Amino acid sequence: MVEITPQELKTLQLDVLQAVDAFCRERGIRYSLACGTMLGAVRHKGYIPWDDDLDIYLLREDYNRLMAEFPAVYEGHYELISRERDKRWDLLIAQAYDNRTLFVEGAHTAMNVGVKIDLFPIDDVPDDDAEWLAYDKKRRLLARILLIKGSLLSRKQRSFRKNLGMLLIKIVTFPISRKRLASILDRYAQKFNGKGYRSVFECIQGLLQKHKFSKSLFDSLVDYPFEDRHFPGFADADAYLRNGYGDYMKLPPEEKRVAHHLYRAYWK
Repeated sequence: MVEITPQELKTLQLDVLQAVDAFCRERGIRYSLACGTMLGAVRHKGYIPWDDDLDIYLLREDYNRLMAEFPAVYEGHYELISRERDKRWDLLIAQAYDNRTLFVEGAHTAMNVGVKIDLFPIDDVPDDDAEWLAYDKKRRLLARILLIKGSLLSRKQRSFRKNLGMLLIKIVTFPISRKRLASILDRYAQKFNGKGYRSVFECIQGLLQKHKFSKSLFDSLVDYPFEDRHFPGFADADAYLRNGYGDYMKLPPEEKRVAHHLYRAYWK
């Protein structure tokens, strides 16, 4: 197999996102750029220079529609995988990918897909701060157990203490399969949907945003320039980004300007 260069990888990721974007626009499915991708759009008009992935958010109702309506293969070589679409999948996010490629990460997954983007479902949460905080504390515990047990592998770049902590959590949770943990967390993430709340959160992971945010952000989406393309994001990007990053226009120290993913990508 021929290894894909870093620049090829970004072009392929953008192509995957463009395919998802075309399908969503055609079907009236809402989504927004998210996490570092949203930050990159606002601050850099593209990738954060040291970043290497793409993330999008969909409200749960739009996420469910996309999982149900996206074809098995779109435009010849784009596929979408999630727990809803394949029982072997044990991540709580969906991934859209180019099936002509192979993407191998420094993390455990049930299946290796191609060069991909991450799709995060966004769920309703209580508007009341006290009720939200009580829920959030439990959700974060479950999320961390799932993520550490399921998707992170020990590596020499991580401190001995962190590697040891991950190992201990894996031992404690060993009797529970990753799929079982995923099912528990997925049900817990969706427990407040359909109850009329005006607040939402990335309940299935929740590592970036520090607090719940307004569901109304999804009511106003605008196209942002991103590299040589345009993709939708929150019109009030400031509200979203300040919630996750604080002073998001300030660059981090140089020692923190590094990618956090270990991977290799290949043409099949």
